[in-house]
Amino acid sequence: MAPKAANERGLSRRALFGAGLGRLARDRLERLEHLTGEDASPPAAADPRAEAERLRRDLREAWGAGDPRPFLQRLEPVAERLVIAAGVRRDQRALDVGAGDGNVASALARRGVATQACDLTPAMVERGRARTDAEGLAVGWHEADVEELPFADGEFDAVLSSFGVIWAPRVDRAVAELTRVCRPGGTVALAAPVPLGFIGRAIALGREAAGWPAKAQRPERWGRYETAYLHLFGLEDLQVLDETLPLEFEDGDELWRVVSSPAGPLGRARLAQPDRVDEFRSEMLRLVAERGPEESGAVTVSCSYALLIGRRPLDSTL
Repeated sequence: MAPKAANERGLSRRALFGAGLGRLARDRLERLEHLTGEDASPPAAADPRAEAERLRRDLREAWGAGDPRPFLQRLEPVAERLVIAAGVRRDQRALDVGAGDGNVASALARRGVATQACDLTPAMVERGRARTDAEGLAVGWHEADVEELPFADGEFDAVLSSFGVIWAPRVDRAVAELTRVCRPGGTVALAAPVPLGFIGRAIALGREAAGWPAKAQRPERWGRYETAYLHLFGLEDLQVLDETLPLEFEDGDELWRVVSSPAGPLGRARLAQPDRVDEFRSEMLRLVAERGPEESGAVTVSCSYALLIGRRPLDSTL
């Protein structure tokens, strides 16, 4: 079933360019977390770089520990919607960042777009390459960290990521790299969870259970309007599109298998704390029950997420 578009919010970013605005955005983000009561003021990591590298290792292990398809296949409609909303044309060059096994890359290549894809996890790159090769799709695959992309400045007309960039430990570096490899006037487009949506709440539960660097942006908050505005302050004509993805499951057992699969929001927590699996499963089913009773054991969850779409300014320099 295709996801449904809801409200559209837009804002031009031209007025935000200038020296020191990156620092201003970071300061505003920190204050926002404090004012909303979402930041418990955890102690700063002794070595933020070491914490970021530890997280990368954990994510590689979790995403490479088995078959990611149960969850990633559920997100295919998001990739299709992202490509359409970004307006990528057949004659353009596009990059799928944090590609997983290639939902966005496949959607682009099927449209005849010259496509490259990259992911942090070697196992995902292998699966993605096998998938696109099997479909006869021309996609170049690369193992790469979003904070250090192996591509030239301005190499792509469009840079996209569906639930991938949100996991970057250092948001500033990730956004700078997305912008750098996009040509001036080109499009940067992301799909991200919203904090109070089902996927966002599942990601928050998994993040808290498995651990997260104290100063790293929470991945489930990317789709919040204020957070998107501050992360992507360097883009022009930023749009935040509210979207809904209905997910259907035969029963609670299937839902748990999907969200706890390697690419799912609880995959890393399941590996990190196997003795708490029953607790995690119960919490997931409680979140589902909050959304109303189901009939005949079937479970349907309406998942809110956001599309963040903007343009690299024509006169920008990095």
